[in-house]
Amino acid sequence: MGKGVAVLNSSEGVKGTIFFTQEGDGVTSVTGTVSGLKPGLHGFHVHALGDTTNGCMSTGPHFNPDGKQHGAPEDANRHAGDLGNIIVGDDGTATFTITDCQIPLSGPNSIVGRAVVVHADPDDLGKGGHELSLATGNAGGRVACGFIEILSSLPSLRNQTVVPSPSNFRSPVTYFPDSRLLSYLFSLVPVWLKSRNLIYFEAFFKLVSLVTVLAPRSFFGVEDYVDDDTSRPYTYQKEKKSKNPDKHVSFKQRTVAYMEPFTLDVFISKRFVSASLTHRVTFKQVAVAGTNSKDVKAVLRSRCDIPACMSIGRILSERAKEADVYTASYAPRDQDKFEGKIRAVVQSLIDNGIDVKIYLD
Repeated sequence: MGKGVAVLNSSEGVKGTIFFTQEGDGVTSVTGTVSGLKPGLHGFHVHALGDTTNGCMSTGPHFNPDGKQHGAPEDANRHAGDLGNIIVGDDGTATFTITDCQIPLSGPNSIVGRAVVVHADPDDLGKGGHELSLATGNAGGRVACGFIEILSSLPSLRNQTVVPSPSNFRSPVTYFPDSRLLSYLFSLVPVWLKSRNLIYFEAFFKLVSLVTVLAPRSFFGVEDYVDDDTSRPYTYQKEKKSKNPDKHVSFKQRTVAYMEPFTLDVFISKRFVSASLTHRVTFKQVAVAGTNSKDVKAVLRSRCDIPACMSIGRILSERAKEADVYTASYAPRDQDKFEGKIRAVVQSLIDNGIDVKIYLD
């Protein structure tokens, strides 16, 4: 079963959440609740682009892979994204369920990575006679929109950083002295001394052999722990005092090169999209994909839309697997926001088998 979700936001106070569910290759069920609208009918469509950087205006036209005219959901000649109208009650809220066979969650015509849009006016379903009827249904302005993403993969976008607790380094552990070590130490005691105080020495070593010693974890130098979420062993080295406190290297800085050796970099421009995986220590790029390369741009309709971003994520994942790389970490640049096209690239990587850890400030 495929599941998707879109969270609607608007500067006009319209909010809502739309869920998409598809069983196998069957029809897709769309259920949702939208509030903050004026009572009546409102056009409801899937638009071609998931780009919301300029509000709903940057989501492009209706999703129309077959190049048809606008129509009603039951018409043969219609856009794939034509979902008709939603009905808003007197309280300004619409609760609805729609089923449709032209908005799959997988395959070449998948709506994942695109946007769902609520319009200000009713959709005339292409029958209003207006000059915009066969293009947009004359549904008016775009009052709210949301990026459609796969619901099942959202938890993997959360911060999965493993942070050792300070108590791990100071809590005592039980240490049992080795009896062979005690016997060896006892043998080193001079015979003349043991002959004089034999009773006291035997009593002392027998007592020590029965008593456990509480030692700090740092006494052992290296301790092994297991992360409860992933059941993967990590080795934490004991803390060392820096000779120069101003140049102290944190625990994370010392170990991140071993725990997360590969970093993901995504670059989005108005003309192309590129992404790469780089080894943190050697700075060697182990996998690169971009819409400017000849083999990629030859099969894409556009080099900078959401489908292109998802294609780059898929291609990069294939090349990463060829290099035996299955994990990466990603932190957006200061000027980048983790949404729209950037999120589409990362989401596509995750959907295609690369475990990406996201670090958001």
